[in-house]
Amino acid sequence: MATCTAWKIIFNNCVLPEIYFSYDAAKEQLHKLEESNCASFGRVVSYDNETGQVGN
Repeated sequence: MATCTAWKIIFNNCVLPEIYFSYDAAKEQLHKLEESNCASFGRVVSYDNETGQVGN
């Protein structure tokens, strides 16, 4: 299996299970999450689909 560029969201220090194949799609979802929750913090990080490792 070839490695592809994928993204995950870390929201309030929890890695969410969804995988995004577009940085823009992940960023848009993060923005929606932040708007719907009070005192929330999130970020989009890279994700290696072969090893399952989440980037910084």
